[in-house]
Amino acid sequence: MAFRHWSGISRRHFVFFLNQILMYKKILVVLAIALLPFAFSECSESGNSVNTELSESTHACPMDCENGKTYTEEGTCPVCEMDLVEGED
Repeated sequence: MAFRHWSGISRRHFVFFLNQILMYKKILVVLAIALLPFAFSECSESGNSVNTELSESTHACPMDCENGKTYTEEGTCPVCEMDLVEGED
């Protein structure tokens, strides 16, 4: 007579399912370790280039309506509606 677990499942089936769980756990750990370097390398490189492009030019109102407020894109002043001029800060 085979060994029966208290829930009615045989020991052979219990060991089989336990081995299946351990196999999937090993696969997930290996995948996580393999993909970990890619998670941070792309973000840091692309983030720096975007920030330097935005900080190269600023635009401000020539009448200084908003007390030194600058914009990153060309356009018009929301107060006096004059064209913003490119400046260096």
